[in-house]
Amino acid sequence: RDEQAPEQTGHEADHEQVEDEADHVEEVLLGMPAPRRAATQYPWLRRDETPPPLAPGRAIREPGGVGTTGYLDRDDAGRRLAPAVVAALAPLGDAPVVVLGLARGGVPVAAPIADATGGVLDVLVVRKIGTPGHEELAIGAVAAGGAEVLNEPLIRQLGLREQDVDRQRERARRELAEREERLRGGRPFPDLTGRVVVLVDDGLATGATMRSAVEAMRTAGPRALVVAVPVGAPDSCEDLATTVDALVCPLRPQG
Repeated sequence: RDEQAPEQTGHEADHEQVEDEADHVEEVLLGMPAPRRAATQYPWLRRDETPPPLAPGRAIREPGGVGTTGYLDRDDAGRRLAPAVVAALAPLGDAPVVVLGLARGGVPVAAPIADATGGVLDVLVVRKIGTPGHEELAIGAVAAGGAEVLNEPLIRQLGLREQDVDRQRERARRELAEREERLRGGRPFPDLTGRVVVLVDDGLATGATMRSAVEAMRTAGPRALVVAVPVGAPDSCEDLATTVDALVCPLRPQG
């Protein structure tokens, strides 16, 4: 008789997901070409030309990933986003650049941007605070350094009790601590003092995750904060733009 594998507990499944995320992020970080190769890898940057036009309706299609209208995959999104980020950095002076990809989807988008800007690439762990029973709907987020953002209007709209929010917040903090340990381990976080910091994700929905990242990184003393995403909700982009020095988001679909 064939033996059945024991069913995974919730914690075991979460731990396995963390391992997969860590392997994916490490692969991107280790495989990134040196910044000085940017002109060779992305010739349209060297020739001061724009990349080929986007193909409307094409989407990111990756195992377990989400669709992002207008791009073939996250690497393609990062390459197409890079020229706009380079342009956004020009008025901010010649301070060293640090490009932080939000784990995990933001890291492959961030790699071509770091390559194009000559910046240091690293990973930033942020965890959304999900709605009970609908975890993908963020009511807030937590990030490294103790930063936290709550979407109070959405919480009131959903009629969530304080104890429900507290329970979800604590779960997010546990997940954050585990992922931070697995992804960073003993590796020190880059010094952001006086640097231009570019925060990159693969999209903006409610914006809670990125707002939490912005608040966390602002406490590190950067010279300027820039947010770059390939696609985002118009309202979230407008709100977030008021909190940073520059926001780059070429696709803002309505509705």
